[in-house]
Amino acid sequence: SVNQLQNVINNSNPLNLSVGNPDLGQGFNNTFFVNMSKVNMETNKSLFLFLFASFTENFIGTNTFVASQDTLINNEVLLRSGGQITRPINLNGQMVSRLFLNYGTSIPKLKTKVNLNPGISYGRTPGIINDQLNINENIDLRQGVTFASNISKDVDFTLSTFGTYTIVKSSLQTNLNNNYYIQNSNLRFYYSPNNGKTFI
Repeated sequence: SVNQLQNVINNSNPLNLSVGNPDLGQGFNNTFFVNMSKVNMETNKSLFLFLFASFTENFIGTNTFVASQDTLINNEVLLRSGGQITRPINLNGQMVSRLFLNYGTSIPKLKTKVNLNPGISYGRTPGIINDQLNINENIDLRQGVTFASNISKDVDFTLSTFGTYTIVKSSLQTNLNNNYYIQNSNLRFYYSPNNGKTFI
């Protein structure tokens, strides 16, 4: 964008300046993905696999300078101690990858279908902080389970739960390192008795 290329300081926020880079080059993205599916109608089983990977050459990252003392930028703008100025820069080593699996089977006695949804994703983003290379890494480990019934035209339910464990790492800003877990569960119940009333 124009803002990324113009060597003009944006000082609308005195503690968070930004400036463009006229020497910035275009990034090139390379994407790879694999899709596989298999369905057995006789056993009512299914398998779906998805693999995705993306690598960017000349990734447009961020070069950040954090001032330890009052500093004059380009001999025109004063950056106070503790403030920072960011500048786009070309870096290599950025990538995103995901692996997703879905396996479905049925439990005939319960008239219920079960779906298992494990997955993992990895992201790597380089940056520069005070002339040092910083690598931010994100790892997501996911597991989902869904029970979907088909008991009758009057009774039906779907029970699902999905959990994600996230690992965040920064090679320089270790204070940002964090691990956390998010769980989402849902229950949908449909009941339509003979009197015509419906409960969902």
